[in-house]
Amino acid sequence: MVVLPGKMPEDEIEHRRNYLQRLVSFGTEVEVVGLDFGPTVIEELHDVYLLIPGILRRVKEANDRGFDAVAIHCFADPGLEASKSISRIPVLGGCKTSLHIASLLAEKIAIITFTDKLIPYIWKLAKLYGIYEAVISIRALNIPILELRDRKDEVKAKFAELAKLAKGEGADIIVPGCLAILPAMGPESTKELEEEASIQILDPSKVLMKTAEMVCSLTSIH
Repeated sequence: MVVLPGKMPEDEIEHRRNYLQRLVSFGTEVEVVGLDFGPTVIEELHDVYLLIPGILRRVKEANDRGFDAVAIHCFADPGLEASKSISRIPVLGGCKTSLHIASLLAEKIAIITFTDKLIPYIWKLAKLYGIYEAVISIRALNIPILELRDRKDEVKAKFAELAKLAKGEGADIIVPGCLAILPAMGPESTKELEEEASIQILDPSKVLMKTAEMVCSLTSIH
């Protein structure tokens, strides 16, 4: 089960489902769900905390319905630790998973998120996860999540610009600090951005899906 961070429109849920299903192995089924209550999407830091009750409800549902794992499709990792405490199955968050994989691939990490308002919180998460020293910069597109798809050309241009700045500062890899960014630009966006900015870009959605598959193969709980 992939849990989106908000009470999102059905077209956004379907868009993410189509993107994510392409990332998993043959035979892996992905069910993408939003929340029944709470904020539509994260716009401010307090929204992160308001999402937690809805996410906990989805995690419980996933356990009751026999899913193998839960992936919280959000870079703020809302309710991640609380979810783990009530779950018999693995629960993964977009930020923790992506930053640890990025640290295996590169020495210096740059993050590009969607709003300046979450930058201090992402720094806190990097410190909590033990990746703080590897992160050299966090910048933002400052484009609302639900406008990313309609403004994808602008998103792509600004992301490439920020990626080039990060590379100039010594970054070895770019991690999108919002899991809606690359899906908004389309399945070929990672390759296109890597070619334009001449730097590796780690797709946090792909990391999340592949890591979920891996941990399911490592655990005896099914």
